[in-house]
Amino acid sequence: MFAEGKNYKNRRAWRLAQSRSYTIAWRNGWLDEIIGREITLGKWTKEAVLDSGRRYPTKTAWRNSSEGSAYVIAKRNGWLRELTHFESELSFGERTIYKWLLARDVVFEKEKSFPRLRAKYPLRYDFWLPSKRLLIEYQGRQHEVGWSGDATDAKEIQARDSAKREFATQSGFKLIYIDAANEPDIEAVLHREIGRLPSRELTNVELGKLKSLGGWSKERALADARKYSSRKAWDKASHGYAYARLNGFLNEACAHMVRENAWTRSRRRIWTKDAILADAKKYKRKIDWRKNSPSAYVIAKRNGWLSEATVHMVPSPKGQPPSKWTKTAVLREAAKYQSKSEWDRGSPSSYRTSLSKGWHEEATAHMARNLRAPSSR
Repeated sequence: MFAEGKNYKNRRAWRLAQSRSYTIAWRNGWLDEIIGREITLGKWTKEAVLDSGRRYPTKTAWRNSSEGSAYVIAKRNGWLRELTHFESELSFGERTIYKWLLARDVVFEKEKSFPRLRAKYPLRYDFWLPSKRLLIEYQGRQHEVGWSGDATDAKEIQARDSAKREFATQSGFKLIYIDAANEPDIEAVLHREIGRLPSRELTNVELGKLKSLGGWSKERALADARKYSSRKAWDKASHGYAYARLNGFLNEACAHMVRENAWTRSRRRIWTKDAILADAKKYKRKIDWRKNSPSAYVIAKRNGWLSEATVHMVPSPKGQPPSKWTKTAVLREAAKYQSKSEWDRGSPSSYRTSLSKGWHEEATAHMARNLRAPSSR
């Protein structure tokens, strides 16, 4: 492993050439020893990257800052594990509990772990109130259905919940679960379990702390969804998709998005509303648009945009859809056949048009008439 790593000038070259051995070295913390502290993207030495990370309370705050490139480099080189100060970002429910405790000056610890509590790794409780020997767990829907609806994941989460419940009982701690989805209901549980304590306004420092801890809310998820034109793009780029799905407002968040199917994906084109309206302006009649750009037409109809997209188009005469069968075209088509029955079988639409327009006799004048021979008696 060490001999192989020495063959490369930097980590990126090793990772691209031999990803398996690179990953083993990364997992075991051997990269610095094998390749040393490399300079990445000019100013970002390892020391500079770690110094940058220590200035931010959470990974998200660091990633979204002006020094976001340092976060990317730390992640790429396996240095994130050395930054142990990061606080966990809060879900909506955890944020509500955190704010309630802070406003009432309740002493608490976030993400409390105990030496004897572990599964594959140390397990943590959301909140620990030492003066009351009270543990609080906020349980979102993932505790029932798993992240992204994964049944196996749900079983693993429930197994960890069981281990934490058993540990609390053995240790003589009180453990309460909160699964309410809105702020008033969460606060009602806290009032009941802890008491109606006097509250105060949070200071600017405390409000800044809350903001830095992030956390999804319905409003934030809806705003986030508006950045994307399809569910697939949103799901791939943001955890807001999973939050909306787990909390039952995914359809509301995605109402503006175009639904993709296998055909549109294979065409590799996403029809946004603006793209459809622009496409429709190329045509003067609905039938031409439907014929030449069927996917745009169908999606406009499905999403209720058809009237807006076709407002400039020339309406077809009532009861008489536009037809390619002009008189000249019908006569030209009829000339290809030697009998009416042959014409009817070969081009039924032109045949019917000749009947409805009164051109039938003229169109069939050249055709042989099928005369029955007189029957013999």
